[in-house]
Formats: sequence, structure tokens, C-alpha cells
Amino acid sequence: MTSGLAYSFNFIARSPTDAEGHRLVLLGAMAFAGACVWARLRRRPLWVSVLTALPAVVVGGLAIELPDGLYAHFAGLFLIPAALSAMLAELLSPGVSHQS
Repeated sequence: MTSGLAYSFNFIARSPTDAEGHRLVLLGAMAFAGACVWARLRRRPLWVSVLTALPAVVVGGLAIELPDGLYAHFAGLFLIPAALSAMLAELLSPGVSHQS
């Protein structure tokens, strides 16, 4: 998803890698959505699933609705690290707060 955001980043003119960047953003959104479903199936805490789903919903949705805007890029600055931190926290200390 971050590579796609980097490829589709532009201020004035469309970059030559814009179409490929949007495809990568959508592929990343599907990967985050799949990770969210996997976390729920593995009975991980709800906060891990929610933080993992946020980039898929917000960044992927903004990339679809506003493909020429920078809103997806700004949302990605915060939501992608938050999702990766939640996944890493659960991997490093599994089951510390199992509240399904």
C-alpha cells in the first residue's frame, strides 16, 4: 500500500506511475482486509482487528473515491503505521489481553 501511495503521489501533473500506484493501493487494501479477517478468525483482540481494518477501509476508500486527492496519502501516514504496530504488538506478546 505504501509503494502504491508513493507511486501515485503528485501535486500538479499526473505521474507516469499513477495507474500502477492505484492498483498497488487497492491490492494493499485487500491485504489489510484479509489480515483483519484472519485476526478475527484467530480470535485476536478486537482492537487488533479494528486497527488492521482501518487502512483498508479509509485509505482504500479514499483512493477509490478521490483518486486525484492527497487525502489517502495523509490518512496512510497515520493508519498504516498504527495497523502495523497493532499486528506487531499482538505477534510479540500474544494473548496478553484476550478480550474477544
